[in-house]
Amino acid sequence: MCSIHHQGRKRTTTMNVHILPRQIVRWGCIALVALFCSLIPSDEPNSFIPLSTVDGKTQTDAHWLLSTQAPSVNVVDTPEEILALYPEWVRRLLCESNVFYSQNPLAGKTVRFETPIDINLHGIPQVVDAINHYEALTGGVITFRQVDFDPLVGITVIEGDAENRDGGPGCGHVTCQRDPHSGFSLRVGNTGAFNSLVYVHLGSKRCDFVSEGFRPCSIVEHELAHALGLGNHFPGFTGIEGLSLELLVTITVLYRVPPGTDVAWMCVND
Repeated sequence: MCSIHHQGRKRTTTMNVHILPRQIVRWGCIALVALFCSLIPSDEPNSFIPLSTVDGKTQTDAHWLLSTQAPSVNVVDTPEEILALYPEWVRRLLCESNVFYSQNPLAGKTVRFETPIDINLHGIPQVVDAINHYEALTGGVITFRQVDFDPLVGITVIEGDAENRDGGPGCGHVTCQRDPHSGFSLRVGNTGAFNSLVYVHLGSKRCDFVSEGFRPCSIVEHELAHALGLGNHFPGFTGIEGLSLELLVTITVLYRVPPGTDVAWMCVND
């Protein structure tokens, strides 16, 4: 949240001495009303996204970035052409959180699930909302298939046994086995596609994951992003904000290029 301080200059012209304060008050009121209205949720599909600021981007930039999500119809783009659509900061986040994530066994290449992704929701409504958001806001780039069993490859959600890094009860984490103490690593085949089951643990006796985030499904959205392939945190992907602009665009780029795509060339440090 930011505040803008505006200090007007003193005028020497007598005619403007009485007018200027009234103009300041009037425009100040208009600005406050506009700010208040901007905080009221709308029925727009992406109105629930907490759009944080990256490199000074504005709401207009956010709309442009979201408009680039859906792949072109009947056009097969190369990974290079797809990546060229996005600003440098998006590619940087992808490199840090996936391509050169410390647990990526194919360093320099993208690793992710093939879609649609089998997911066992175990009837948790917030997970339903979260996967609907992912599908809608990525323009169908990420899709899920709900199943009532634990798939061999995919995601299963468990409620009530989440842990913090210190092993104490937490809000959410992911593992490679059902045991919440088992840890997590990216398990992929030679193609770069995940080839195992990922467990998403939500909530504990010390954390109500529904009320802890910005929205009831924010913690779910965050943990799903880890399960989908993002390892390291970054601004806009810290825990409680859910599908922020940064997270949405980064995860979409990851799923727009095939798993196993060599993109080390775009990850050169500045």
